[in-house]
Amino acid sequence: MILAAVLLAVASGIGNRWFQAGRGIARLTSYVAIGSAVTIKVIGISMVLLSSGFALLPWLMVLTFIVVPFSVAAASGRRTLATC
Repeated sequence: MILAAVLLAVASGIGNRWFQAGRGIARLTSYVAIGSAVTIKVIGISMVLLSSGFALLPWLMVLTFIVVPFSVAAASGRRTLATC
């Protein structure tokens, strides 16, 4: 999913600059970015639940390095959908 999001982001940048790809590519890129963000967050939280239970350090790490950055990516995708 992450590879698809990166490829779509590159395609939308090149497509909109030289080929007039339009908003369809931007919408598709937003949907894939939101899907990737949700999937990665669910996988990260599930891995911490299965491995450590309720220890504090793994939860702080998953919050800092997975939940917050991918929430920002999902919010960016939502903003793109709102403008398209």
